[in-house]
Order: sequence, then structure tokens, then C-alpha cells
Amino acid sequence: LSTSNVILIVDAATSYYKNKSPHALEISIGKDRILGSCGPFLGKSDIWKDALSSSNAHSSLSIENSNAFSGEDEGQISKSKRFKINGSERIELIHYGYFKRFKAICKREIELSDTGKIIAGEDIIEANKKLKFAIRFHFSPLIDVSLSRDNKSALIKIDRRVWDFRYSGLANLSLSPSININDYGDEKNGLQLVLEGITKNVKQNILWGFFQN
Repeated sequence: LSTSNVILIVDAATSYYKNKSPHALEISIGKDRILGSCGPFLGKSDIWKDALSSSNAHSSLSIENSNAFSGEDEGQISKSKRFKINGSERIELIHYGYFKRFKAICKREIELSDTGKIIAGEDIIEANKKLKFAIRFHFSPLIDVSLSRDNKSALIKIDRRVWDFRYSGLANLSLSPSININDYGDEKNGLQLVLEGITKNVKQNILWGFFQN
């Protein structure tokens, strides 16, 4: 999805075997990469490879601290559709990467406004039992992120530009350390916003968004 100088890349593969990052999000503004994954694992040890390829190492949703499309869920299906609505770019996705293990269906909807100043998202978990979930946003090392006093929002500083992160739904927002590996294998410290909770309804909805001030 793209408009103005904002580019969104969303992993919308139709099936996953070795890839454990369904619906993973990457955001760039101009030449600056704002958020995405923790980086590539080429040239790294097997331990690093497992960590960097995990669902938790991507800006995506994970359930029960486990990888999507693992074990008996390997090769399950994923679908998406993309369209425009009132000038905004929108993509709707669904995957079954946790279905056989946890009877959970995961959906993600992302919309980019025509001005590029609003990135609105929603993660939906359909399950008939209580499950721990986490929605992560891994920021690039040079991005400054700070939580509000009530932990209900965050301020994101990109050079001279300021964005707000806000959410609604049954989840708790926290700011945690992250790591970033560049294409040369160099390691740098970063930050991640994490929305964590437990499914309480058959259909759990978490709305989130980035808004430019």
C-alpha cells in the first residue's frame, strides 16, 4: 500500500511452510524505514536463525508465544484482498496458522488514508477458548518511542515528524527492548510496542493506528 511518501508492505502469502510471519507489517516514510522485522538471519547461527524467523520477531500477531504455521499447522492457508475505499488503500487478510493447535482464526485489516497521515489497523482473533496473544511493532533503531503516562498511547518521533500510536480493545500496551540486524549482520538495539491480552470473547477485536500530528 502506498500514498504520498508512505509505503506499507504486508506479508500476504497464500500459504506458509518455513515462513512464520503471516500479515507482518513494514512501514517506510520517504527513505526512512520506521518499523518492520528484527532483520535477516543470513550468516547467523541456527539460534539466531530460529529467533529472527519467529513470529515474535516480526510486526505481527502471535498466539500463546508460539510461531504461526508451525507443527501441524504448517502449510495452512492464508487469504487476502486489496481494494480502495473513499480514496484510501485497504487490505484485508485471514490466516489459519494457529487453527489446528488452538482452533483460532486470525484476521488483520489495514487501511492507509489518501493523505498518508493515518495508518489504521485491526487484529481480530476468532477462538472459542482463552488464548494469550501479542501484537508487536518493532521499530528501527533511530526511531524514538515513548509511552504516555497512562500507557494508552505512544509518541513516535521520526526526525522532525511526530506520530501518535493509539489503540482500543482488551489489551495492555507496553514498550520493550528490541533488536535490529541490518543487511551486513550488524546488531543494534531498538524498541518495540507490544499489545498483550487474553481472548475473552469468541471474536476478539483490537484496533490500533498511527496518526501524524
